[in-house]
Order: sequence, then structure tokens, then C-alpha cells
Amino acid sequence: MAPGQLHTDYYSSNAKSTTYSTSGQSGLQGGGIASSSNSQGPSVFDLPTAIRSTFASSSDLSIAETNLQRDRALVSEAADSNHPRINASGSYTRLDSKIAIPFGGNNIVVQPVNTQALDAMATLPIDISGQVRAATQAAQLQVMADRFNVDRVRNALILSSETSYFNVLRAQHQVLVAQSALADAQTQYKTAQTQYTGGIGQKIDVFRASTQVAQAQQSLLQAQNAFSLAENNFNDVVGRQLNAPVQATDVPGVTGGTTVTQNGIPAVGAPDASVTIYYTPDSTELNQIDLNKDIDTALKARPELRSDIVNVSAAAKQITIARATDEPTFSLSATGDYYPVTDFQTPRHSLGVFTATINIPIYDGGIGQDRVRAARDSQKDAETSYASDQTTVQLQVRQAYLNLYTTSNQIAAANSALQQAIAARQLAQVRYANGVGLYLEVTDAESALTSAENSQVNAVYDYLIARAQYENVVGTPSVNPTL
Repeated sequence: MAPGQLHTDYYSSNAKSTTYSTSGQSGLQGGGIASSSNSQGPSVFDLPTAIRSTFASSSDLSIAETNLQRDRALVSEAADSNHPRINASGSYTRLDSKIAIPFGGNNIVVQPVNTQALDAMATLPIDISGQVRAATQAAQLQVMADRFNVDRVRNALILSSETSYFNVLRAQHQVLVAQSALADAQTQYKTAQTQYTGGIGQKIDVFRASTQVAQAQQSLLQAQNAFSLAENNFNDVVGRQLNAPVQATDVPGVTGGTTVTQNGIPAVGAPDASVTIYYTPDSTELNQIDLNKDIDTALKARPELRSDIVNVSAAAKQITIARATDEPTFSLSATGDYYPVTDFQTPRHSLGVFTATINIPIYDGGIGQDRVRAARDSQKDAETSYASDQTTVQLQVRQAYLNLYTTSNQIAAANSALQQAIAARQLAQVRYANGVGLYLEVTDAESALTSAENSQVNAVYDYLIARAQYENVVGTPSVNPTL
């Protein structure tokens, strides 16, 4: 499945994606929630904008990238251990008086009052045991692991951004559904009062209508609270002030609880002019998925598994490094000394020394063997972790596919149920208005309609989140997904 691809033929060519806003006193489109104001003005978000903002504000991504830069420097440090070293030093010594010893009737100066010395030394370590090479390779492997960790963090941020984005849109629609249900309950209350005053209604219907209004008010408060939480979470993910208003580009075809009039009868939940048909995912999108191929892709692309492979190789290098205590070392050094003033101790102005040093460890008390044993155990742990993660990834892909398939099918069922609920609500309202239906039919139909609207909203965004999750577990999420 190509990341971020959606079927767009199901709505008219002139249809536009809706932008829902929480700014101003009117709140959401269609009447709404007054959001708290602050100095940070609202920004219009689409998914790519939200993902870029998440990257820019993420401390986890910043830390991962900093670790990558740090370990790149450590690679150079490890490689530099095999480079020659040059040191230079100078000294000046002044005594209170010269030092002389009598010899053959004369005084021979052993140490003059002033002594100067210039020294230079060059040392070249020879990596005969391969320790430096192994340490350098281990550092390079750590850099590779850091790169994969950056990818892992980025993938997680993409999913977090998409999930919070869709949850904001979900919560916005649920507020609209609750607002429309409240408006309908208030209209129905007026109808019940009118009929009771006209002598064709019952007092109990007025009580029932009043109760329905109170329940709708409670549902609206709950929806508003859920929306505020979703908005705060989204702002936290993208790095904005928590109470900043949000504008987000929506997908077309999601019912918003819009109240319209059909044949003079309010039809709560019926689509308005911008919704020509309910949201329907592209059926070919699922049909084109090759589950086994995507599992293979996940086993190759998932940063966690690629990092595991690197960890196995790095553990093998640690075994070589651990053996270093039992391996001989060899180095070459050249030293040059210059004495401006000669004396008994330094009769020559210059002196050159060449030294070859080899160190062969005989017995270290078993420390080297213990280090090698511990390194081998670490390698076994890395191999076990890799095998376990492979199984986990396969399971995740299969579960995500089943979730994607289920949520896709639920949309069609939710759309059908919503259409039936709208028709049933209209019929019950007409029957009651004409005095041939019971008020209980109206309340049951209204409850079923509100439930159907929320189910349709949940089905759409459950599917969009499931699609994002599937792309994430396959290891190929897009930073520029489309709605």
C-alpha cells in the first residue's frame, strides 16, 4: 500500500477538504465551543505541517540526533589511537650556585648555575593485535545504531502526530454531533409543549422532552471536555501552547451532526451541501496489500531490527576488544634532546634515542578471560533480542493488517446505519408531529441517530489511524501523508 494514498473519486470534483476551527467565539463550524484565547494565533494544520512541527519540537529527536553527532566524534577518537603522537617539552633550571667536585687538583663543574633542555618525542603504536581496529569498527557500528535510533524516533513521532491529529478531528465532529442532538432535543421540547398546550399532547411527553434536553446538555459537556483534551494533546505533540486554538484540514464525507431541513422537517445528521456522500476508503487500497511482502519489508526496514543487527555485530567486536588484555602490544618511539649548555652530565649538545617496545602479557589473574566470557554472553543476548524482535514485528504487521481490514469494513456498515437512522428519525418525527406516533418512538430514533453519527465518525478516524499504524509497523511511514 502506498503511504498516504486515499481514494478521492467518491466525492464530487469541486468538493474541498473542510477546515475545522476552534478559534473565536463561535468555536467549531456549525456552532460551537468558545476556546480560550492567548497570544499565540491559530495556525492551519494539515498532516505534513503537523509532522514537521512535531519533528521541530521533539526533545527525543533532538537528543537522538545529538547522540549521533557525539558518536561520530568518538569514531575519530578511536581511530586516532593508531596515529603517531609527538610531544615536545622544554625546561630551565637555575641553582643558587654551581656544583663542582675536586678532581686531580682541579674543580670539575658537574651542574652549572643555569641548565636548559629541549626535548621532542615521537611515538608510533603498532596495532598488531587489531585492538584499535576493532574499537574503531565498534564505534562505527554505534554510529549506525544511532542513525537507526533517529529513524525509530522519527517513525514514532509521525505516528504520534497522525494519531493526535485524527483524534482532534474526531473530537470536533463529536462535539458537533452533541450540539445537533441538543438542538434537536430543544426543538422537540418545544413541539411537545405546543402539542400539550393545544390539547393533543400529553404532559409526560413534556417531561420526557425536558429530560432529553438535560441529557443532551450533559453529552455536550462530555464531548467538549474530550475535545479540549484532544486539542491539548495535539498542541503538546506539535510543540505549541497547550491552550492554543487549532485549525485542522479534515477529510470530506464525515458527518458533522449538521441540522438541515428536508420537506420542512429538521433532519439532524443529514449531510449538508458539501457532503455529497459519506466517506468511503478506496477498496483497491486493501486489495493491493501483499501481507507477506509487507512482512518482509518490515523485517528489512524497521529501524529497531536494523539496530538489532548492528548490536549483534558490535557485540562481536567487543569480544575482540576484550581479548586485548591477553594480546601483546608493540610501539616505536624516537626521542631527540637538545642542551644549549653542556656540562658533566650532558656533555653533548644533542642526543637522539630510538626505542622499540613490545609488551607480552603473561598472566593477568583471569581478568581477560572473564571479559571475553562476558562479551560472548552479551553477543548471545543481542542475537536473542534480534530473534525475538523479528517475531514481534511479524506479529505487529499481522495485527495491524487485521485492524486496518476491520476498520475499513466498519465504515461501510456505519454509513449504512447512519442513513437508516436519519430516515427512521425523520419518520418518527413526522408521525409524532401528525399525532399518529408515540413520543417514545421519537426519543428512541433520536438516540439511535446520535449513536449512528458517533459510530460513523469513530469508524472513519479509526480507519485513518489504523492505516497510519499499519504504515508505521511496516516501517515505511510518509512524512508527507495526504488525507
